[in-house]
Amino acid sequence: MEISIHSHSGDTAEGLKPCPFCGGNEIVKLKLYGCGSLPSVFYECKKCGACGSKANDVESAEKMWNERKGEENGNGRTL
Repeated sequence: MEISIHSHSGDTAEGLKPCPFCGGNEIVKLKLYGCGSLPSVFYECKKCGACGSKANDVESAEKMWNERKGEENGNGRTL
């Protein structure tokens, strides 16, 4: 298994929201590579360790990190 870590702070080109638990802005993108499988991508807050859901691509992982209960999801539906 290989782990790739990309760290960034504050408002990023990826448009990540702060951590929903602690408000931290230092979010780490992690990619896990297994044997012969697609990578698992997810985001983690460096301040409190909260993790987003795992996805097969960066765009899906970013979307899952940014989803907040009670907010509209862009399709006029509340999460």
